[in-house]
Amino acid sequence: LCTAPPRRLPERRLRRRLPATVVKAEMTEAQEKEEILLEAVKVRAAEDLLLQRLESEISEMGQMGESGMAPDQVKIANVASKAVSKELDPNDAPAQFISLRLDVDAMPWWDTPKASLALRIAQLVGPQSEGDTKRKVAVLFPDGVERPTAELEEGVSVASYSTMMEDGGPGDEAVAAARGADVVFVFQPDLWSLEAVERLASLSGEDKTTSVIAIDADFPPAIPTEQLGVKVRAKSKQMFDGGIMRIGVVVEPLMIKGGVEDMDEIYYTEFDTAPPKGKGAGRIIELPKWLKDSGYRGSGNLAITGNSGTGKSSLNNAIRGLKPRDDDAAAVGVKETTMEPTGYEFPGLTNAGSRVQLKLWDLPGAGTPKFPLSNYIVGMGVRFFDLVVVVAAQRFTETDLQLMEELRNHGVHYFAVRSKIDLECRNGEHDTGATPEETMDVIRADIRKHSELSDDRIFLISSRFKDKYDYPRFLDSIQSELKRALDVKIARAMDRKTDIRVLYRSV
Repeated sequence: LCTAPPRRLPERRLRRRLPATVVKAEMTEAQEKEEILLEAVKVRAAEDLLLQRLESEISEMGQMGESGMAPDQVKIANVASKAVSKELDPNDAPAQFISLRLDVDAMPWWDTPKASLALRIAQLVGPQSEGDTKRKVAVLFPDGVERPTAELEEGVSVASYSTMMEDGGPGDEAVAAARGADVVFVFQPDLWSLEAVERLASLSGEDKTTSVIAIDADFPPAIPTEQLGVKVRAKSKQMFDGGIMRIGVVVEPLMIKGGVEDMDEIYYTEFDTAPPKGKGAGRIIELPKWLKDSGYRGSGNLAITGNSGTGKSSLNNAIRGLKPRDDDAAAVGVKETTMEPTGYEFPGLTNAGSRVQLKLWDLPGAGTPKFPLSNYIVGMGVRFFDLVVVVAAQRFTETDLQLMEELRNHGVHYFAVRSKIDLECRNGEHDTGATPEETMDVIRADIRKHSELSDDRIFLISSRFKDKYDYPRFLDSIQSELKRALDVKIARAMDRKTDIRVLYRSV
Protein backbone atom coordinates (compact mmCIF):
# COMPACT_ATOMS: atom_id res chain seq x y z
CA LEU A 1 0.00 0.00 0.00
CA CYS A 2 1.14 3.53 -0.66
CA THR A 3 1.80 5.34 2.61
CA ALA A 4 2.64 8.72 1.09
CA PRO A 5 0.42 11.56 2.35
CA PRO A 6 -2.24 12.73 -0.09
CA ARG A 7 -1.25 15.60 -2.33
CA ARG A 8 -2.63 18.87 -0.99
CA LEU A 9 -4.74 20.72 -3.51
CA PRO A 10 -4.24 24.47 -3.87
CA GLU A 11 -6.90 26.38 -1.96
CA ARG A 12 -8.43 27.80 -5.15
CA ARG A 13 -8.89 24.33 -6.68
CA LEU A 14 -10.16 22.96 -3.39
CA ARG A 15 -12.89 25.59 -3.26
CA ARG A 16 -14.01 24.60 -6.75
CA ARG A 17 -14.61 21.03 -5.58
CA LEU A 18 -16.59 22.00 -2.52
CA PRO A 19 -20.37 22.12 -2.82
CA ALA A 20 -21.70 25.64 -3.39
CA THR A 21 -23.48 25.59 -0.03
CA VAL A 22 -20.21 24.87 1.79
CA VAL A 23 -18.37 27.65 -0.02
CA LYS A 24 -21.20 30.06 0.74
CA ALA A 25 -21.13 29.09 4.41
CA GLU A 26 -17.47 30.13 4.56
CA MET A 27 -18.27 33.59 3.21
CA THR A 28 -18.75 36.45 5.61
CA GLU A 29 -21.80 38.68 5.44
CA ALA A 30 -19.71 41.44 3.88
CA GLN A 31 -18.41 39.06 1.23
CA GLU A 32 -21.94 37.92 0.38
CA LYS A 33 -23.05 41.52 -0.07
CA GLU A 34 -20.04 42.23 -2.24
CA GLU A 35 -20.77 39.17 -4.39
CA ILE A 36 -24.40 40.25 -4.83
CA LEU A 37 -23.35 43.76 -5.83
CA LEU A 38 -20.78 42.44 -8.29
CA GLU A 39 -23.38 40.16 -9.87
CA ALA A 40 -25.78 43.09 -10.22
CA VAL A 41 -23.03 45.12 -11.88
CA LYS A 42 -22.40 42.26 -14.34
CA VAL A 43 -26.10 42.06 -15.23
CA ARG A 44 -26.26 45.83 -15.72
CA ALA A 45 -23.13 45.76 -17.91
CA ALA A 46 -24.57 42.95 -20.05
CA GLU A 47 -27.76 44.98 -20.53
CA ASP A 48 -25.71 48.02 -21.57
CA LEU A 49 -23.90 45.96 -24.21
CA LEU A 50 -27.22 44.66 -25.54
CA LEU A 51 -28.62 48.20 -25.70
CA GLN A 52 -25.59 49.45 -27.60
CA ARG A 53 -25.80 46.61 -30.10
CA LEU A 54 -29.49 47.13 -30.82
CA GLU A 55 -29.66 50.89 -30.36
CA SER A 56 -30.58 51.63 -33.95
CA GLU A 57 -33.40 49.06 -33.93
CA ILE A 58 -34.75 50.21 -30.55
CA SER A 59 -34.99 53.81 -31.78
CA GLU A 60 -37.50 52.65 -34.39
CA MET A 61 -39.91 51.15 -31.84
CA GLY A 62 -42.17 54.18 -31.71
CA GLN A 63 -42.46 54.48 -35.48
CA MET A 64 -44.79 52.55 -37.75
CA GLY A 65 -42.81 51.23 -40.70
CA GLU A 66 -44.16 50.65 -44.18
CA SER A 67 -45.27 47.20 -43.08
CA GLY A 68 -47.24 48.62 -40.14
CA MET A 69 -45.50 46.29 -37.68
CA ALA A 70 -43.17 46.63 -34.76
CA PRO A 71 -39.48 46.10 -35.61
CA ASP A 72 -39.26 42.81 -33.72
CA GLN A 73 -42.15 41.49 -35.83
CA VAL A 74 -40.36 42.63 -38.98
CA LYS A 75 -37.23 40.84 -37.82
CA ILE A 76 -39.18 37.58 -37.39
CA ALA A 77 -40.75 38.01 -40.84
CA ASN A 78 -37.33 38.51 -42.41
CA VAL A 79 -35.98 35.30 -40.89
CA ALA A 80 -39.08 33.29 -41.87
CA SER A 81 -39.15 34.60 -45.46
CA LYS A 82 -35.49 33.72 -46.01
CA ALA A 83 -36.14 30.18 -44.75
CA VAL A 84 -39.07 29.78 -47.17
CA SER A 85 -37.22 31.32 -50.13
CA LYS A 86 -34.30 28.98 -49.56
CA GLU A 87 -36.54 25.92 -49.91
CA LEU A 88 -38.66 27.06 -52.87
CA ASP A 89 -37.76 25.61 -56.24
CA PRO A 90 -37.66 27.74 -59.44
CA ASN A 91 -40.99 29.02 -60.74
CA ASP A 92 -41.32 26.44 -63.54
CA ALA A 93 -40.61 23.45 -61.27
CA PRO A 94 -43.38 21.09 -60.08
CA ALA A 95 -45.54 22.51 -57.32
CA GLN A 96 -44.38 22.14 -53.73
CA PHE A 97 -46.49 22.04 -50.59
CA ILE A 98 -44.92 23.74 -47.55
CA SER A 99 -46.48 23.84 -44.12
CA LEU A 100 -45.16 26.95 -42.37
CA ARG A 101 -45.64 26.97 -38.58
CA LEU A 102 -45.18 30.30 -36.77
CA ASP A 103 -44.53 29.47 -33.12
CA VAL A 104 -43.90 33.04 -31.99
CA ASP A 105 -44.44 34.65 -28.61
CA ALA A 106 -46.52 37.74 -29.40
CA MET A 107 -45.41 40.84 -27.50
CA PRO A 108 -47.92 43.18 -25.84
CA TRP A 109 -46.82 46.12 -27.99
CA TRP A 110 -47.66 44.34 -31.23
CA ASP A 111 -50.42 46.43 -32.76
CA THR A 112 -50.92 44.09 -35.69
CA PRO A 113 -52.36 40.53 -35.68
CA LYS A 114 -50.67 37.37 -36.89
CA ALA A 115 -52.31 37.81 -40.29
CA SER A 116 -50.11 40.88 -40.81
CA LEU A 117 -47.05 38.81 -40.02
CA ALA A 118 -48.18 36.26 -42.60
CA LEU A 119 -48.64 38.95 -45.25
CA ARG A 120 -45.23 40.44 -44.48
CA ILE A 121 -43.59 37.04 -45.01
CA ALA A 122 -45.43 36.61 -48.31
CA GLN A 123 -44.38 40.09 -49.47
CA LEU A 124 -40.74 39.30 -48.73
CA VAL A 125 -40.89 35.93 -50.48
CA GLY A 126 -42.46 37.57 -53.53
CA PRO A 127 -41.22 40.67 -55.37
CA GLN A 128 -38.81 41.64 -52.59
CA SER A 129 -36.97 38.31 -52.88
CA GLU A 130 -33.20 38.50 -53.13
CA GLY A 131 -31.56 37.58 -56.42
CA ASP A 132 -33.06 37.52 -59.89
CA THR A 133 -36.08 35.38 -59.02
CA LYS A 134 -39.16 37.58 -58.67
CA ARG A 135 -42.27 35.65 -57.77
CA LYS A 136 -45.89 36.61 -58.20
CA VAL A 137 -47.64 35.89 -54.91
CA ALA A 138 -51.28 35.42 -53.91
CA VAL A 139 -52.18 35.53 -50.20
CA LEU A 140 -55.50 33.99 -49.14
CA PHE A 141 -57.19 34.67 -45.82
CA PRO A 142 -60.25 32.81 -44.46
CA ASP A 143 -63.62 34.48 -44.59
CA GLY A 144 -64.17 36.34 -41.33
CA VAL A 145 -60.48 37.18 -40.80
CA GLU A 146 -59.79 40.86 -41.27
CA ARG A 147 -57.33 41.43 -44.07
CA PRO A 148 -54.15 43.35 -43.17
CA THR A 149 -54.11 46.96 -44.29
CA ALA A 150 -50.45 47.11 -45.32
CA GLU A 151 -49.77 48.49 -48.78
CA LEU A 152 -49.23 45.68 -51.26
CA GLU A 153 -46.05 45.36 -53.27
CA GLU A 154 -46.20 44.97 -57.03
CA GLY A 155 -46.93 41.36 -57.91
CA VAL A 156 -48.79 40.60 -54.66
CA SER A 157 -52.54 40.07 -54.47
CA VAL A 158 -54.80 39.37 -51.49
CA ALA A 159 -58.14 37.53 -51.50
CA SER A 160 -60.44 35.55 -49.24
CA TYR A 161 -61.24 31.85 -49.38
CA SER A 162 -64.40 30.24 -48.10
CA THR A 163 -63.32 26.85 -46.78
CA MET A 164 -61.30 23.79 -47.66
CA MET A 165 -63.62 21.39 -45.88
CA GLU A 166 -66.79 21.82 -47.95
CA ASP A 167 -67.81 21.58 -51.59
CA GLY A 168 -67.28 24.87 -53.40
CA GLY A 169 -64.12 25.69 -51.51
CA PRO A 170 -61.81 27.50 -51.72
CA GLY A 171 -64.14 29.71 -53.76
CA ASP A 172 -64.00 31.61 -57.04
CA GLU A 173 -62.21 34.64 -55.56
CA ALA A 174 -59.38 32.50 -54.21
CA VAL A 175 -59.02 30.52 -57.43
CA ALA A 176 -58.92 33.73 -59.49
CA ALA A 177 -56.23 35.23 -57.22
CA ALA A 178 -54.13 32.05 -57.42
CA ARG A 179 -54.34 31.93 -61.22
CA GLY A 180 -51.03 33.14 -62.65
CA ALA A 181 -49.28 33.24 -59.29
CA ASP A 182 -45.98 31.49 -58.69
CA VAL A 183 -46.66 30.96 -54.99
CA VAL A 184 -49.95 30.89 -53.07
CA PHE A 185 -49.96 31.51 -49.32
CA VAL A 186 -53.04 30.18 -47.49
CA PHE A 187 -53.53 31.42 -43.94
CA GLN A 188 -54.80 28.89 -41.37
CA PRO A 189 -56.53 26.36 -43.65
CA ASP A 190 -58.46 23.49 -42.08
CA LEU A 191 -57.11 20.23 -43.56
CA TRP A 192 -58.97 17.52 -41.70
CA SER A 193 -60.10 15.58 -44.75
CA LEU A 194 -58.67 14.16 -47.97
CA GLU A 195 -61.07 16.37 -49.94
CA ALA A 196 -59.65 19.45 -48.21
CA VAL A 197 -56.16 18.52 -49.39
CA GLU A 198 -57.46 18.10 -52.95
CA ARG A 199 -59.12 21.53 -52.86
CA LEU A 200 -55.90 23.07 -51.53
CA ALA A 201 -53.94 21.38 -54.33
CA SER A 202 -56.33 22.84 -56.92
CA LEU A 203 -54.67 26.22 -56.22
CA SER A 204 -51.47 24.92 -57.86
CA GLY A 205 -53.04 25.48 -61.30
CA GLU A 206 -53.67 23.28 -64.29
CA ASP A 207 -49.96 22.86 -64.98
CA LYS A 208 -49.25 22.06 -61.32
CA THR A 209 -46.36 24.51 -61.04
CA THR A 210 -47.76 26.94 -58.45
CA SER A 211 -46.37 26.09 -55.01
CA VAL A 212 -48.72 26.31 -52.04
CA ILE A 213 -47.61 27.45 -48.57
CA ALA A 214 -50.08 26.83 -45.75
CA ILE A 215 -49.40 29.09 -42.76
CA ASP A 216 -50.44 27.57 -39.41
CA ALA A 217 -52.60 24.93 -41.08
CA ASP A 218 -54.77 22.70 -38.91
CA PHE A 219 -53.84 19.06 -39.55
CA PRO A 220 -55.05 15.89 -37.84
CA PRO A 221 -52.33 14.42 -35.57
CA ALA A 222 -49.58 12.47 -37.32
CA ILE A 223 -49.64 9.47 -34.99
CA PRO A 224 -50.12 5.76 -35.81
CA THR A 225 -53.41 5.57 -33.93
CA GLU A 226 -54.81 8.48 -35.94
CA GLN A 227 -55.32 7.01 -39.41
CA LEU A 228 -56.77 10.24 -40.82
CA GLY A 229 -53.54 12.08 -40.07
CA VAL A 230 -51.51 9.44 -41.89
CA LYS A 231 -53.86 9.51 -44.89
CA VAL A 232 -53.87 13.32 -45.12
CA ARG A 233 -50.09 13.40 -45.30
CA ALA A 234 -50.00 10.60 -47.86
CA LYS A 235 -52.56 12.49 -49.94
CA SER A 236 -50.40 15.64 -49.75
CA LYS A 237 -47.42 13.73 -51.16
CA GLN A 238 -49.62 12.38 -53.97
CA MET A 239 -51.05 15.80 -54.95
CA PHE A 240 -47.76 17.77 -55.04
CA ASP A 241 -45.11 16.44 -57.39
CA GLY A 242 -42.55 18.93 -56.10
CA GLY A 243 -42.60 17.37 -52.65
CA ILE A 244 -43.85 18.41 -49.24
CA MET A 245 -42.09 19.79 -46.19
CA ARG A 246 -42.67 21.51 -42.88
CA ILE A 247 -40.84 24.68 -41.85
CA GLY A 248 -41.14 25.69 -38.22
CA VAL A 249 -40.25 29.22 -37.10
CA VAL A 250 -39.77 29.05 -33.34
CA VAL A 251 -39.13 32.25 -31.40
CA GLU A 252 -38.23 31.77 -27.76
CA PRO A 253 -40.40 33.51 -25.15
CA LEU A 254 -39.19 36.81 -23.75
CA MET A 255 -37.28 36.19 -20.55
CA ILE A 256 -38.81 37.90 -17.56
CA LYS A 257 -36.91 39.37 -14.67
CA GLY A 258 -36.21 37.27 -11.63
CA GLY A 259 -38.76 34.47 -11.88
CA VAL A 260 -41.18 32.55 -14.06
CA GLU A 261 -44.55 33.35 -15.58
CA ASP A 262 -45.86 29.85 -15.04
CA MET A 263 -44.55 27.39 -12.46
CA ASP A 264 -45.47 24.56 -14.84
CA GLU A 265 -43.13 25.95 -17.49
CA ILE A 266 -39.90 27.00 -15.83
CA TYR A 267 -37.64 28.54 -18.43
CA TYR A 268 -35.93 31.38 -16.64
CA THR A 269 -34.88 32.54 -13.21
CA GLU A 270 -32.41 35.14 -12.08
CA PHE A 271 -28.96 35.32 -13.63
CA ASP A 272 -29.90 33.08 -16.56
CA THR A 273 -30.05 29.80 -14.66
CA ALA A 274 -33.02 27.47 -14.77
CA PRO A 275 -33.09 24.82 -12.03
CA PRO A 276 -35.15 21.72 -12.80
CA LYS A 277 -38.37 21.06 -10.96
CA GLY A 278 -37.85 19.91 -7.39
CA LYS A 279 -34.33 21.32 -7.22
CA GLY A 280 -33.91 24.82 -5.93
CA ALA A 281 -37.66 25.27 -6.12
CA GLY A 282 -37.58 27.49 -3.05
CA ARG A 283 -35.65 30.12 -5.02
CA ILE A 284 -38.25 30.29 -7.77
CA ILE A 285 -40.89 33.00 -7.52
CA GLU A 286 -43.91 32.96 -9.79
CA LEU A 287 -45.10 36.13 -11.45
CA PRO A 288 -48.34 37.14 -9.67
CA LYS A 289 -51.41 36.70 -11.87
CA TRP A 290 -52.58 40.29 -11.37
CA LEU A 291 -49.22 41.58 -12.62
CA LYS A 292 -49.10 39.16 -15.56
CA ASP A 293 -52.65 40.08 -16.61
CA SER A 294 -51.71 43.76 -16.59
CA GLY A 295 -49.33 43.28 -19.53
CA TYR A 296 -46.18 43.20 -17.43
CA ARG A 297 -43.83 42.26 -20.26
CA GLY A 298 -44.84 45.18 -22.45
CA SER A 299 -44.74 47.94 -19.84
CA GLY A 300 -42.34 49.73 -17.56
CA ASN A 301 -43.41 49.10 -13.98
CA LEU A 302 -42.72 51.39 -11.03
CA ALA A 303 -43.82 50.30 -7.54
CA ILE A 304 -44.28 52.58 -4.55
CA THR A 305 -44.24 50.90 -1.16
CA GLY A 306 -43.74 51.81 2.48
CA ASN A 307 -45.48 51.75 5.84
CA SER A 308 -48.94 53.26 6.31
CA GLY A 309 -49.04 57.03 6.79
CA THR A 310 -45.79 57.66 4.92
CA GLY A 311 -47.40 59.49 2.03
CA LYS A 312 -47.24 56.73 -0.63
CA SER A 313 -50.58 57.60 -2.19
CA SER A 314 -49.86 61.34 -2.01
CA LEU A 315 -46.62 60.72 -3.87
CA ASN A 316 -48.49 58.61 -6.41
CA ASN A 317 -50.90 61.47 -7.06
CA ALA A 318 -48.12 64.06 -7.20
CA ILE A 319 -46.19 62.08 -9.83
CA ARG A 320 -49.33 61.83 -11.95
CA GLY A 321 -50.17 65.53 -11.43
CA LEU A 322 -53.38 64.86 -9.51
CA LYS A 323 -54.95 66.20 -6.34
CA PRO A 324 -56.59 63.86 -3.78
CA ARG A 325 -60.12 64.74 -4.96
CA ASP A 326 -59.40 64.39 -8.68
CA ASP A 327 -60.79 61.50 -10.69
CA ASP A 328 -58.48 58.46 -10.69
CA ALA A 329 -56.55 59.85 -7.71
CA ALA A 330 -55.27 57.34 -5.16
CA ALA A 331 -57.05 57.47 -1.79
CA VAL A 332 -55.02 59.17 0.94
CA GLY A 333 -55.28 59.08 4.72
CA VAL A 334 -53.44 58.49 7.97
CA LYS A 335 -54.45 54.82 7.97
CA GLU A 336 -53.39 52.23 5.43
CA THR A 337 -55.62 53.06 2.46
CA THR A 338 -53.93 50.79 -0.10
CA MET A 339 -55.21 47.26 0.52
CA GLU A 340 -54.64 45.78 -2.95
CA PRO A 341 -51.97 46.41 -5.61
CA THR A 342 -53.37 49.13 -7.85
CA GLY A 343 -51.95 50.14 -11.22
CA TYR A 344 -52.15 53.63 -12.73
CA GLU A 345 -51.04 55.07 -16.04
CA PHE A 346 -47.74 56.87 -15.78
CA PRO A 347 -47.47 60.23 -17.62
CA GLY A 348 -44.62 62.17 -19.10
CA LEU A 349 -42.52 59.48 -20.81
CA THR A 350 -43.29 59.40 -24.52
CA ASN A 351 -39.89 58.88 -26.12
CA ALA A 352 -40.21 55.10 -25.72
CA GLY A 353 -43.04 55.13 -28.24
CA SER A 354 -46.78 54.73 -28.00
CA ARG A 355 -46.55 50.94 -28.26
CA VAL A 356 -45.20 50.57 -24.73
CA GLN A 357 -47.11 51.42 -21.58
CA LEU A 358 -45.84 52.75 -18.29
CA LYS A 359 -47.46 51.70 -15.06
CA LEU A 360 -47.21 53.17 -11.58
CA TRP A 361 -48.21 50.65 -8.91
CA ASP A 362 -49.39 51.64 -5.44
CA LEU A 363 -48.56 48.66 -3.22
CA PRO A 364 -49.78 47.94 0.32
CA GLY A 365 -47.15 48.53 2.98
CA ALA A 366 -44.89 45.68 4.05
CA GLY A 367 -44.67 44.41 7.62
CA THR A 368 -48.36 44.76 8.52
CA PRO A 369 -50.47 41.86 9.87
CA LYS A 370 -52.14 41.50 6.47
CA PHE A 371 -48.89 41.82 4.51
CA PRO A 372 -46.04 40.38 6.59
CA LEU A 373 -42.55 40.79 5.17
CA SER A 374 -42.06 37.01 5.15
CA ASN A 375 -44.30 36.60 2.07
CA TYR A 376 -44.37 40.18 0.81
CA ILE A 377 -41.65 39.57 -1.79
CA VAL A 378 -43.67 36.72 -3.28
CA GLY A 379 -47.19 38.10 -2.88
CA MET A 380 -46.43 41.58 -4.23
CA GLY A 381 -44.03 40.32 -6.90
CA VAL A 382 -41.59 43.14 -6.09
CA ARG A 383 -38.65 41.42 -7.77
CA PHE A 384 -40.48 41.74 -11.12
CA PHE A 385 -40.68 45.53 -11.02
CA ASP A 386 -38.29 47.70 -12.98
CA LEU A 387 -38.00 50.18 -10.14
CA VAL A 388 -39.24 50.16 -6.54
CA VAL A 389 -39.56 53.33 -4.46
CA VAL A 390 -39.45 52.70 -0.69
CA VAL A 391 -41.06 55.63 1.11
CA ALA A 392 -40.67 56.64 4.76
CA ALA A 393 -42.01 59.72 6.56
CA GLN A 394 -39.49 59.43 9.41
CA ARG A 395 -36.46 57.19 9.90
CA PHE A 396 -36.59 54.02 7.84
CA THR A 397 -37.83 51.14 9.97
CA GLU A 398 -36.25 47.71 10.29
CA THR A 399 -38.94 46.42 7.91
CA ASP A 400 -37.97 49.05 5.32
CA LEU A 401 -34.30 48.13 5.57
CA GLN A 402 -35.07 44.40 5.29
CA LEU A 403 -37.18 45.08 2.20
CA MET A 404 -34.29 47.03 0.67
CA GLU A 405 -31.97 44.13 1.39
CA GLU A 406 -34.35 41.74 -0.37
CA LEU A 407 -34.50 44.07 -3.36
CA ARG A 408 -30.71 44.31 -3.43
CA ASN A 409 -30.35 40.52 -3.18
CA HIS A 410 -32.62 40.03 -6.19
CA GLY A 411 -31.04 42.74 -8.32
CA VAL A 412 -34.07 45.04 -8.28
CA HIS A 413 -33.30 48.73 -8.64
CA TYR A 414 -34.80 50.83 -5.88
CA PHE A 415 -34.83 54.37 -4.50
CA ALA A 416 -35.10 55.46 -0.88
CA VAL A 417 -37.49 58.38 -0.50
CA ARG A 418 -37.95 60.41 2.68
CA SER A 419 -41.31 62.12 2.34
CA LYS A 420 -42.72 65.15 4.17
CA ILE A 421 -39.26 66.70 4.30
CA ASP A 422 -40.81 70.16 4.61
CA LEU A 423 -41.98 69.24 8.12
CA GLU A 424 -38.53 67.95 9.06
CA CYS A 425 -36.88 71.16 7.85
CA ARG A 426 -39.40 73.25 9.78
CA ASN A 427 -38.85 71.22 12.94
CA GLY A 428 -35.07 71.46 12.60
CA GLU A 429 -35.21 75.20 12.25
CA HIS A 430 -37.55 75.50 15.25
CA ASP A 431 -35.68 73.08 17.53
CA THR A 432 -32.00 73.73 16.75
CA GLY A 433 -31.94 76.67 14.37
CA ALA A 434 -30.59 74.44 11.56
CA THR A 435 -31.05 75.54 7.98
CA PRO A 436 -33.03 73.29 5.62
CA GLU A 437 -29.76 72.30 3.89
CA GLU A 438 -28.18 71.28 7.22
CA THR A 439 -31.23 69.23 8.20
CA MET A 440 -31.28 67.49 4.83
CA ASP A 441 -27.54 66.71 5.00
CA VAL A 442 -28.00 64.98 8.37
CA ILE A 443 -30.99 62.96 7.14
CA ARG A 444 -29.26 62.03 3.87
CA ALA A 445 -26.17 60.80 5.72
CA ASP A 446 -28.33 58.65 8.02
CA ILE A 447 -30.15 57.06 5.07
CA ARG A 448 -26.88 56.48 3.23
CA LYS A 449 -25.44 54.69 6.26
CA HIS A 450 -28.36 52.31 6.79
CA SER A 451 -29.58 51.74 3.22
CA GLU A 452 -26.13 51.37 1.60
CA LEU A 453 -27.36 53.54 -1.26
CA SER A 454 -25.45 56.26 -3.06
CA ASP A 455 -26.76 59.82 -2.91
CA ASP A 456 -28.10 59.65 -6.46
CA ARG A 457 -30.67 57.06 -5.27
CA ILE A 458 -31.68 58.91 -2.08
CA PHE A 459 -34.37 61.58 -2.33
CA LEU A 460 -35.77 63.97 0.27
CA ILE A 461 -39.05 65.33 -1.02
CA SER A 462 -42.42 66.82 -0.22
CA SER A 463 -45.39 65.99 -2.43
CA ARG A 464 -46.74 69.49 -1.71
CA PHE A 465 -43.70 71.25 -3.14
CA LYS A 466 -42.81 69.80 -6.52
CA ASP A 467 -40.27 72.51 -7.31
CA LYS A 468 -38.30 72.22 -4.05
CA TYR A 469 -35.95 69.85 -2.29
CA ASP A 470 -35.09 66.72 -4.33
CA TYR A 471 -38.43 66.39 -6.11
CA PRO A 472 -37.31 67.60 -9.59
CA ARG A 473 -34.28 65.30 -9.48
CA PHE A 474 -36.47 62.45 -8.24
CA LEU A 475 -38.90 62.80 -11.16
CA ASP A 476 -36.06 62.94 -13.69
CA SER A 477 -34.44 59.86 -12.14
CA ILE A 478 -37.52 57.65 -12.23
CA GLN A 479 -38.21 58.63 -15.84
CA SER A 480 -34.62 57.86 -16.80
CA GLU A 481 -34.68 54.51 -14.98
CA LEU A 482 -38.00 53.47 -16.52
CA LYS A 483 -36.91 54.48 -20.01
CA ARG A 484 -33.84 52.31 -19.64
CA ALA A 485 -35.95 49.40 -18.35
CA LEU A 486 -38.25 49.71 -21.37
CA ASP A 487 -35.31 49.80 -23.75
CA VAL A 488 -33.93 46.64 -22.15
CA LYS A 489 -37.25 44.83 -22.59
CA ILE A 490 -37.48 45.88 -26.22
CA ALA A 491 -33.86 44.90 -26.81
CA ARG A 492 -34.49 41.47 -25.30
CA ALA A 493 -37.51 41.04 -27.56
CA MET A 494 -35.40 41.99 -30.58
CA ASP A 495 -32.60 39.68 -29.48
CA ARG A 496 -34.73 36.58 -28.93
CA LYS A 497 -33.36 33.49 -30.59
CA THR A 498 -35.25 32.33 -33.67
CA ASP A 499 -34.90 28.69 -34.69
CA ILE A 500 -35.75 27.39 -38.16
CA ARG A 501 -36.71 23.73 -38.13
CA VAL A 502 -37.17 22.01 -41.50
CA LEU A 503 -38.66 18.54 -41.90
CA TYR A 504 -38.63 17.13 -45.42
CA ARG A 505 -41.25 14.79 -46.92
CA SER A 506 -43.77 15.56 -44.19
CA VAL A 507 -46.17 18.27 -43.12
